[in-house]
Amino acid sequence: MTMRTNPRRPHRLFAVAISLAIGASALADRVTLPTGETLEVEILEATPTGFKAKHAILGEIDIPRDGVTIVNAANQPIEPPPPPPPPSPWKFSFAVGGGLSEGNTQNANVSALFDATYEAGSTRFKYDAGYWYSSADGSDTENRFSTGALAEFDIDETKWFWGASLRFDYDTFQSWEYRLTGHVFAGYRILEEDPFTLNARAGLGFLKEFKSNNDNWELEGLLGLDGKWTLTESSAIVWNTTYFPTLTDLPQFRWVSNIGWTTALNAKKNLNLLIAFNHEYQSDVASDRKHNDFRLTFNIQATW
Repeated sequence: MTMRTNPRRPHRLFAVAISLAIGASALADRVTLPTGETLEVEILEATPTGFKAKHAILGEIDIPRDGVTIVNAANQPIEPPPPPPPPSPWKFSFAVGGGLSEGNTQNANVSALFDATYEAGSTRFKYDAGYWYSSADGSDTENRFSTGALAEFDIDETKWFWGASLRFDYDTFQSWEYRLTGHVFAGYRILEEDPFTLNARAGLGFLKEFKSNNDNWELEGLLGLDGKWTLTESSAIVWNTTYFPTLTDLPQFRWVSNIGWTTALNAKKNLNLLIAFNHEYQSDVASDRKHNDFRLTFNIQATW
């Protein structure tokens, strides 16, 4: 038996589809483009350059903001959705970590880290503060606080920048109890190609220790590198290493290195796992102190 196809059927189906699309868009916004074309759409989201909309047949589309006229279902002109506000130049993060173990010995440790960064145009500013505490069998084994600020300014149309930094440290397990350092420096952007960045710095500054065998104001040099490796959209490694020669007491020096790995724990990427490693070497320490100071922490970090 031969089946016959009604040649009018596809046209009828198309007409039904058009009718449904028109009916579905009866309460939608009507957008007139600069070209004179008119679309019945549902506006979904505003963007800096226009807005996203949903069309019954075309699906989701991007519509530019310039030259567009929108009329609502009551045939009244309306303004396009305003663009989202520009992102804040400020970013903040707070991380906390800790651990507790009990058996033949009792051990506890806690760390807290705060960062505030500002970046707008050619200016960058960063403030950070950190506290680390640990104990073993009821006796303190670490009690350290560090806070510092750094400001940098780009030199227009070059890869050069300049800046200044200031840091205060408190530590009850060092040859000193309080330490103040400050530097001015010039910097150069060696590499700025995703996923890597690499910067170099060189400068001069001062070192002052309090409650130390050496309470002199010392002239200190600065030679450093820092970089970032963006592994994925939600994961990155940030590192820096800096050599501080004591120019008024050569060959004494300090060497400070830090590396941190973050990976997002949620879809909004504002809750992260942060693993941080810090190392400082001091060539001039008291006889009962160690030259090397290592620290490894596991933290949960919130960003906003």
